[in-house]
Parts: sequence; structure tokens; C-alpha cells
Amino acid sequence: MGLLRFTMMLAGALACAGCTSLKLGSIPTPRPGDWPMFAGNAAHNAAVPGMPASPPSIAWDASTGAGMGTGSPVIVDSFAFVGTLRGEICAYNLWTGKSLGSVALGEAIHGSPIIDRRLAYAAVTGAPGGMVCYDLVDARVVWRKPGDDVELSPLLLHKRLYAGTVAGEFFCLDAATGARLWTFSLPRNFPMKGIRSSPAAAGDVVAFGADDGWIYGLSATTGSLAWKVNTGACVEASPVIRDGCIYTGNRSGSVIAVDTTGQIRWTTEVHARITGNAVATDSLLIVGTLSGEVFGLRRSDGAKIWVSKPDGAISGGGVGLGSRVIFGTLTRQVLVLNAETGETMWKTSVDGRVKSAPSGTFGVFLIATDERTLYAIRGVSP
Repeated sequence: MGLLRFTMMLAGALACAGCTSLKLGSIPTPRPGDWPMFAGNAAHNAAVPGMPASPPSIAWDASTGAGMGTGSPVIVDSFAFVGTLRGEICAYNLWTGKSLGSVALGEAIHGSPIIDRRLAYAAVTGAPGGMVCYDLVDARVVWRKPGDDVELSPLLLHKRLYAGTVAGEFFCLDAATGARLWTFSLPRNFPMKGIRSSPAAAGDVVAFGADDGWIYGLSATTGSLAWKVNTGACVEASPVIRDGCIYTGNRSGSVIAVDTTGQIRWTTEVHARITGNAVATDSLLIVGTLSGEVFGLRRSDGAKIWVSKPDGAISGGGVGLGSRVIFGTLTRQVLVLNAETGETMWKTSVDGRVKSAPSGTFGVFLIATDERTLYAIRGVSP
């Protein structure tokens, strides 16, 4: 009798996997300063426009129903969206935290979804895996492109989608139809050859790191290999591109700056594992590590300007807010640091570990915990 009940429950859960209760009453209208994809835009600048000069405070918190992977929340118009490890996209009112519904698109969504007006794109894992396009207003799946598991945040650029798989393939899809335009396979058959570094782009170059320790630069148009750089250890962190330079870190604690032609500008050793994206200010590259140290490196040559150990390991990346930078930690803290000195300006406790990067827009930033809670924090001085 117990087995029969379990079988019936499992069948019901599978039948519901395609069910939807996410239907928006209006089309999200993009605004300057919105955060429609991981790290804000194609270059992964992770920068928020100036915010009100007032003491920070938690404005609201809401349940996501499941934990999040490496992706950050995304923001368009008055809507906030998250992808969860239960395979759902969940939507909220940005200013109140009110739930607007959710839709199950796969077994798990590890990265950030992408919101392009009425369309949401998500990379999913499990059967059938691959990529999904969902209409937020008509509440329907527009297309689904099965494939290997994708455990990163995809990139949308010029109506094309870019992502990599745990099997070591990087691919480009037509965003309108899901048709595959090209595929690039990692050139050597390493035992660990997956791609978990979310791609960034500048001009016609799409850059990402891989488990084999290399950073790859591909033509966004054709998928041909433009260049590759060996960092010496697995690259999980997503690259950040600013002023024609690509910055990322690896598991052994190397921070690498490479120009968009593949020439190494500098390498700095911080001797601590890096898994999240850095934040590039006008003069510094700010890098959080799993040792709990945060480094301010001079962008021109990689010199260490300051080192801070505020409170706890940093797994996800950061967000820049003028002269401030924000990180979440695995010790259940949200930190606001002075970007020029590394001094802790403010911190608060949350209900769980923060494994993903924050996101933000005018007047508010969002941060999620592994206790299935999404927080909105307001009032960080720029």
C-alpha cells in the first residue's frame, strides 16, 4: 500500500512538472539600470547605479520554495525573478516582495534566468536538460531545446543565447526559435572537462572559463576559437569585462587579466579559491575568496592595494555600488565594504548561507540564501 501511494505521488509530481502558475498581467518594460541577466549585462559589470544615502535596512524577505545555485536574482521593471534548484522560475513584486507565481521548467535551474520583455530563458538540468524559453504573459513554453546539463547562467546577446554544458560543449542558439547555430567542443578530452563559468561578451568575443583550466575566447558570430589561455587550475568563476580587459580567477587562487585578443596582461596570486565573479571599479578589481579574504587589486597591473578579511567565506560574486561593494558569505552575512580601502561599512545577518552573487537596481539590491529566502535591502550609500 505504501509503495502504491508513493508511485501515485511520483506520477502526480511528474505530471505537474510542466504545470504553470506564473502569468504576469503586463510585459516587463526594461529600464536603464535593470538587471535582466547574471551580473547585470553581457560584460558582467555587476554595477548598480547610485542609491539613496541612508542606513541600509532589510525591506522585505520572501520564500523561494527551494534553494538557488550559482545564479543571482534578476530584475526588470518592477519585477524580481529567481531560478531555483527545484527547476522553477519564481517572480515577485520588486518593491513589496509579494509572490507573483512560479513555473516548473526542469529538474533544476543552477544559474540566473534571462528576462527579455515577455520572454524568460532558463538553462535547466535533468531530463530533458538544455534550454527553455517561456512566455511570461501567455504562460506557455515557447520552445525547449533538450541537451546536456547546463549548470551556469546563460548569456543573451543580439538575440542569440550562449551557454556551456557539464559535458564540455559550448553552444549558441537562436533566441527566437531555439535552433542551434553552432557548437564548440573543448579541444582535449580531460577527465574534468565541463563548463561552469558563465560566459561574458565584448564586441564579437564571448569568453568563459572551463574545468580544464583554460579561458576560451570564441567568435560570437561563428563559434570559431579566437584564442585560449591556460590558467593552471579549474576556472569556475565567471569573467568580468571592462575597458577591453577580461578578468577572472581560478581554484588555485590565480587572478588573471587577459585582453580581448588573448594576450595576458598580468597574473596575481591570492592563494585562495575563487568561484565568484569579481567587481571592476574605475581603478580596482575586487575579488572575494573562499578563505574569507577580499582583495583590492589595481586593474592596470594586478598589484595588491588592500586585503580585508571581514567575516566568512565568499562563494558567489559581488556587486559594485559606486564607492561600495557588496558580498554575501557562507557564514550568513551580507557585507558592504568600502571599495577603496576594504573597510567593512555595514553588515547584517540573514537566515542562511549566501552562495550566489547579489543583484541590484536603483534603490534596492537582492540577495538569496540556501534557506530558500530572498531578501531585499535598501539604503546603501554610493
